[in-house]
This record gives sequence, structure tokens and C-alpha cells, in this order.
Amino acid sequence: MPGKVPGLHPPLAAVLALPAAVALAAVLAAADAGTSTVPVVRHPATAGPALPAAAVEDWSLRRLAPAVLAFRGGDLAAAGERLAADPTPRSAVLLGLWAHAAGDFATAIPALQRGAEAGGFFEDWRLFQLSEALAGSGQLDSALEALAILLRDHPGSPLFHDAYRRRLELAYESGDWLTVLRDVEVARQQGLDRELAPQLDDLEWRIATEHDLEAVRQAVARHLLVEHPLEASRLQVVDALRPAIGALEWSAVLTTEQLRRRAANLLAVGIVSGALEALEEIPAAGRDLEWTFLRAEALTADRRGAAALELLAERPATPVDRLPDLWRLRSAAALEAATVRADRANADASRRQEWRTRAWDDLWRLAERGDVPSRLAALRRIYSLASPEDDLELALDILRRLRALDPADVTAYGDLWKLGWREFARDNTTGAIGIWRALLDLYPETTTARQALYWSAVAHERLGNHDRGRDLLAAVTDSDSVDFYARHAARRLGRTARRAPARSPTEAWPDDPALARAALLSELGLDRPAARELDLLRGRADERAADGLAALILARMGERRDSIQAIWRAFRVLGKPGQTRVPENVRHLYYPLDYPDIVQRWAERRELPPFLVYGIIRQESAFDAGALSRAGARGLMQLMPATGRELAAKLRLPYSLDRLVDPEYSVQLGTRYFAEVLAMFDGDVELALAGYNGGPYRLKRWWREAGPDAEVDRFLEGLALTETTSYVKRILIFEDSYRQLYGAEG
Repeated sequence: MPGKVPGLHPPLAAVLALPAAVALAAVLAAADAGTSTVPVVRHPATAGPALPAAAVEDWSLRRLAPAVLAFRGGDLAAAGERLAADPTPRSAVLLGLWAHAAGDFATAIPALQRGAEAGGFFEDWRLFQLSEALAGSGQLDSALEALAILLRDHPGSPLFHDAYRRRLELAYESGDWLTVLRDVEVARQQGLDRELAPQLDDLEWRIATEHDLEAVRQAVARHLLVEHPLEASRLQVVDALRPAIGALEWSAVLTTEQLRRRAANLLAVGIVSGALEALEEIPAAGRDLEWTFLRAEALTADRRGAAALELLAERPATPVDRLPDLWRLRSAAALEAATVRADRANADASRRQEWRTRAWDDLWRLAERGDVPSRLAALRRIYSLASPEDDLELALDILRRLRALDPADVTAYGDLWKLGWREFARDNTTGAIGIWRALLDLYPETTTARQALYWSAVAHERLGNHDRGRDLLAAVTDSDSVDFYARHAARRLGRTARRAPARSPTEAWPDDPALARAALLSELGLDRPAARELDLLRGRADERAADGLAALILARMGERRDSIQAIWRAFRVLGKPGQTRVPENVRHLYYPLDYPDIVQRWAERRELPPFLVYGIIRQESAFDAGALSRAGARGLMQLMPATGRELAAKLRLPYSLDRLVDPEYSVQLGTRYFAEVLAMFDGDVELALAGYNGGPYRLKRWWREAGPDAEVDRFLEGLALTETTSYVKRILIFEDSYRQLYGAEG
């Protein structure tokens, strides 16, 4: 109540009883009469221009290299000494940014203050980190002032939202809750709440609760219940709207449109019962076509497809442009209704077939008359209903339509491979060849196409088409990588597997001028600010360029696994034949060479190829010494604790779980284990790799049961442990890639 609000200005007391719809605006208007605040900053609709390349070049990275190396080595003082010869604002900014990154605010604050430079390349970063250093030193007013300048002078900065958010937090910490409420309202007016929603909601709710601003609490509660129902549930905001007597009536606190939006947002996060409850509260006058469609979707999600069909049959008139939505909803409802479920009384078989037919018809309507995303979704759903095992020609027709709409579509490459392999295993060799030919035609760029090519060659040899078979095997060996299939194709041809001449790189590193600053920050040793700027530019910059730069930054931060994933997203040919068409520095990121002395030493002692050991580590842990699998395997070579204990006893070494994440210890034990498994399989690397992954005794038993005439390629391809099959193939190409990149001498 008014008397409980510390320092409450008289004009505010009069507005606390106003309706919730105008409460916040009234609080802020009243505050204007008795307080002064930092001027409101408005965010423009578009960002600033692209940064000029000249600004990047002006930083003279070669001259700064000694200072950067000193900073990366953890010696801030030495880095500062190397900058001392250039007493410019630019050097002061760099020293200040380094000092902030090192947590040395005493050095950061004066350096960043000296570095003020109108139009400076990192002026927004200077102000932001200056504010952080000042706040960390307890100088909140000065920190807020630095943020205010950033927001005023750099409205197009990638840091704008971070600065706005931080300003709200610092103002709240300083006790200036009126400024927080004002800026929250401005943020909503300017559309900033899309980026700042969680912070805005949380701050508003805390302030309203702490200061007994009941009308504001109610306004925030409504906003959260409609736009962010999960957050509303976490904060239990609904209590702010409950009447003192009687039950809460949703229609009394939310408008029809708000109830509809709440239902849609609840449905989007999977809270179906809440969505249905919100829709039920909408009065009859508001139950239009949109309400019908939304309720039908919710009923289908609630496994009440038959009820959804009844509702759609009674729908209001449907405009032509909404017919695709009708077909989508009706087909989903019909398929749900036709599904037999144990927890309900199901319709008879004829009724279920009628529903399936109706769904099929609606899906085809959508596939032929919807927009491209709708057509793709409909065709994929049709394909899931039309199994290639039942009607291969129909399935292939659907798949060709998908590829025509989306040349990158790979919906069924796995299905076609499995179907062909099943026919091959049944000795329907001609049928297998036909299926694999369709796979090659549809998905020539996939690794599965290479798989199909190899086994098509074997199938032709089985049929006596030796010339055709040898031609296909030769095509498999014509590769820039000696992978599983090149090895076995060469064996069948009576040759030694050799790499085809490497192709000249044809894929350049993707570039985007918008990322120039993030790249420069990382070059200057400021990887975390670089990563933050990159994250802030996601969605506005070229996606591949962003992934490539992310890989570089993450590698410099020691985050190998994430770096590898990022560089693969930028260059998806990595890890398969054809990868030499990407630049060599890209492959270095995908195939890092960490712990070379340790790997070389223990590989030689165990008489193992060093590049094979690199390949195993690359697959097992991506060179993350602290890697821990869900099964409990640890370290570079992912040893299970029991295996590690047994190996340590054999080698008369001390054992503990912590030792398994020591790089030297892990490689020492892991190479010993692999050497033992290799001996179990008489030196066959592929079988040994399968045993290392899938369990050596189990694999040894299966190999023995396969008989004396078993072939390694067919045995491994047909393993029930598909993960183990993939493991073997990946390490073979990894081994070859390491050999190709780093040379025979390691």
C-alpha cells in the first residue's frame, strides 16, 4: 500500500488504485513530476552500416603480435609493456580490454578511460567493459553513465541489448526502481521486449512485489500469463489476479485476444490442457475460424482426433487462402483418430480406414496446392505413410517431388540403403542393385551413396557382371580419402589402397564483413568478447561465415568439441571423401593435433600407427581430456573405470578415477588396451576397432560364428550394432585424414 513504499512521491499514491491497464503508465507519469532520470534511449529500426575493412587493417596485427602472445600467455604486465611504445587511445583501449578480461579492474578503468576516441573501432566495447569494471569496483553511478553514453551514441551496436539489460540491472541494484520501470515500458514500446523479455518480466515483477505496486503486479501478471506462460507458472503470478472471494474467472481478467494468444503459447510449449482451458474460456462471440483451428490443433495434440474432426466439420466459412491450414489440421486429426491406442475405445476398422483415406486426400491437396514449406511437410508425411517396402514406385515418386522442391532434402537415404541391404542379404541381388541405383540418383552427394556404390559393385560381381563390378570398384577407389570402402574396393581389385591426387580447394572460407570486428577481437586475444559479439550477430550475418568464425574462436578457447561441430556446420563435406576441396586450415580445425608428444611416444611403444591413435582420440573425446560419457567412460581414450583399473593393475600403475582424465595416463592405458584387442583379432585393424567400441569378447564370438569364409566388409556392414559399424568407418577416414594433413612422420 502507499504507506509501505519507501520514498514514495505524493503523485504516485493517487495512481496505485487505478485499473491495471493504465497502472504502469500512470506510475511513470507520476514519477516524471517528482524525479529526474537518464534520458530514454530509443532503438532505431535498422542497425548501422557494415564496418570498413580499413578499420580492421589499421590495427596492424603483425606489430601487435608480441603483445597479444604475452596476453594469451597470461602475462598482462608484459603485454602492457609491449604496448607502451604506442601511447595512443587504441593501445589504451586494448590494454583496458585485456585488463578487464583478466579481472584487473584497477588497470582496466584508467586504461579504458584514456582510450575514449570518437568513432573508435571498439568504442562501444570500451564503454561496455568500462561500465562492467566500474560496477565491479562499486562505482554504480559512473557505470550507469558509461552505459547511457553507449546507448545514446551507438544505437546500432551489437551490444545495444546487452547494454540496455545491464543498465536495468544496475539501476535496480542502485535502488532506482522508477528508472527501471520507465525503461521497461520504453523497451516494450520500442519492441525491445522480444530480446529482453525474461529480464524485463523478472525485474517488473520483483519491483512490483517489493514495493506493493498491486496494479503493476496485475499488469505484469497478465503480460506473463499471455506471452510467457512457463515463466508465469514459475513466478506464480496468477495469484495477483485471484479475487479475494470466489474462483478466478479467466474471461474477467484476460480479453478474448489475450486468451487466444495464451492458448497458442501454451500449445507451443506442449501444455495442451492449459491451452484447451484457455480456449474454453473464450465466449461464443469470439469463437471464430481462428478459434476453431486452434482448438482443433489442441484436441489433436490431446489425442482426441475424432473430436477435432467434428469441430472442423462445423467450422465457419473458410476463405480460400486458409484452405491449406484446414487440410493440414484435418489430416493430422484424421491420422490421430485412426491410430489404435490402448487407453481409449477405438473406432472399428472400417471407420479408421475411412479416416486414413481422408487424411491421405488432404495431404495430397496440401502437397499440390500449399506453399513450399507446407508442400514439403505434406510430402514427408505422405512418405511416412507410404512405405517403400509396400510400394517402392510411389515412394520414389514422392522422394523425387521432395528433391525437386528442396535439392538438399535427404528424407529417405537411410531407408533406401536398409531396403537394398535387406534384399542383398536375401540374395535378391538384382532388386538390391535397383534400389541402390535409385538411392544414387536421388542422393548422390551423401556418404550413403558411396556405400550403395560399393555394394552395387559387389552385387554385380555376385551376378557375374565382373566388368561392371570392377568399373564400380575402380570408381570407389578414385577418392581423395582412403576410407572403409576404398580399402575394400582396392582389396577386391587386388591393389593397395591409395589416395587419388588431392583436388585443389574449391570451397573458400565463408566471409561476411559484419563479422570483421568479432574476428579482430579474437585475433587480439579477446576470445570471449569475440564469441559474445558473434552470438549477438547470429541471424544477421551469413550462417556459414558465423559457424566458421565460431570454430576458430572456440578452438582458441580450448573448446575442441564445440569447435569441431561448428566447423562441420560450415563445411559439411568434412569427415568424408571429397573433403580436400575445403581449405587446409579448415581441415586443421576439424582434425586438431593436440598432445602430439604423448600420442607419438605411446603409439611407438605399443607399435601402433600414431595416426590411428589420433583417429581414435578424435572420435572418442575430440581431444577433451576431461570428457565423460553417459556410460561413465573417461578421458582422451574414453576408458571405462573397470577397464582402467584392470589395465593399471597389469601395468603396475596406481589407479584412481581422477587419473583417467590425465592425458598421459589415458593414452598410456588406452594404447595398451587397443594393442591387446588388436592381438585378439590377429592384427585386423577394422575388427579391433569394432571390438574396442562394441566389446572385444562379443565381437570375437560373432566373428567366430560368422565362419571361416566370412568377409570383414560384409560382417561389419551387417552388424546389429550400427553405432559400432559407423565407429569403424569414422576412425578409418580420421586416420587417413591425419596422415594426409600431418605427414608420414607425424
